[in-house]
Amino acid sequence: TINYTLTEPLGAYTEWFVIAPDGADTNPTENYFDGGFTYKVTNNLQLDVRGGVGLNEAADDYFVGSGFAVRR
Repeated sequence: TINYTLTEPLGAYTEWFVIAPDGADTNPTENYFDGGFTYKVTNNLQLDVRGGVGLNEAADDYFVGSGFAVRR
């Protein structure tokens, strides 16, 4: 993962990741590339949006999502 600071509350990232099933002889490894933005609402709350693409035949073609993180 590579992180970028755009402004004080706004960040971005890009990453490559792999899903490798453990112990499954018939399930192939999936490779993905994605990126997204993070927005720090407060010191304890962060929002994010992301999107990515599959890099091999076994991977999904694309995905999008959003989420949040709460520090307690």
